[in-house]
Amino acid sequence: MLDLKSLTVDESYYEPAIKAKFSLKYRKNQEAPINIYANVFFKGKIVGRLEAKEMPDREFKIGAMDYNRDYGEDTLDIDLACVLSKKIISCMNNSRRLSDKGDVNLQIEASLTYLRNEAEVSYIEEYNIYNNPFPKDLKDAIKKRWPDSLKSDISVLLYAYPTHIGTYSQSRSNLNLISSSGQGQNDGYMSIKIEKKQLEHTIKSSDWAHDFLPKLGLGEYEVIEIPKIKPESNKNMFKDSLSKLETAKNELYILNIGSSMAALRNSLKSFSDDLVNLGYEKKNERGKSEVDYNKIYGDNKNIALLAKDLQQRLYGASSSLNDDTAPHSRQTHIMDGYEAESMIFIAYSLYKMVFEKLKGEE
Repeated sequence: MLDLKSLTVDESYYEPAIKAKFSLKYRKNQEAPINIYANVFFKGKIVGRLEAKEMPDREFKIGAMDYNRDYGEDTLDIDLACVLSKKIISCMNNSRRLSDKGDVNLQIEASLTYLRNEAEVSYIEEYNIYNNPFPKDLKDAIKKRWPDSLKSDISVLLYAYPTHIGTYSQSRSNLNLISSSGQGQNDGYMSIKIEKKQLEHTIKSSDWAHDFLPKLGLGEYEVIEIPKIKPESNKNMFKDSLSKLETAKNELYILNIGSSMAALRNSLKSFSDDLVNLGYEKKNERGKSEVDYNKIYGDNKNIALLAKDLQQRLYGASSSLNDDTAPHSRQTHIMDGYEAESMIFIAYSLYKMVFEKLKGEE
């Protein structure tokens, strides 16, 4: 019986690689593994082949079956490794974003080749012709058949199945006679078996982000540490925009990039609405209200222009991806994790820059 115990990154390879630990249960004294490998599928395509790094240092004994003795079972752990190209890893990472949870769903087709004993102990016992009460005519026939020099060591072999005792043994080691357990075409003493098993394995999006991507060479996707911003006094209305920025960070943490950008987009809108409600407002050329950063920064036109540019460009970029929540269905850009991560940091910097300025004016 073959089972998959774990799937992790194998850092012993120079190239990106994954390692699968398989558990093999086998019958002692009857079965011995010869080879094992597995094809790894993603989206129905083979992305790599898991192969044994080395066979465990263990001796496998094969002996003829004795129906009065049960040798029991044992378990063997085998590590298999598979090198993945960076192109395949990138394709897997981009493709999984289209799934509901962002998990990496793998199919593994394992193939185990092992040796299996088909021989049985033949229950034969030895009886010396002169030391046992055999018929006289049998003894006379044997005397005529064999020379005198061999008569003292002539024995008759008899079938005797010792059902009244728990084990079977021979008085001579050279009488370990075996027979085939099969009949006709199946009368071999040993056979080579090939067992195939289909396995499913899911790498959770959080595990993929934390444990796989950094070690597979696609960059770090750790928890984004953003210091808490606490607007002062009546600026508490910014709690909604900050809460949504936190949501954007958490969604990116589990690599739900579409949801992360939707939360960032909503955070920016809430941030803008709050500034307008505080009186930092002007009408644009279409007659709609927008934030007047000149009222916040006074004569510092460069900072005012920077803040305005950051707000508008962040909002536009967070809307320009292949995401059902995006306001424009014509947008088809698939955003990478590092891009989303950078945008969240920039939004945080914009908020902090504005909050500190408003705080200083109180």
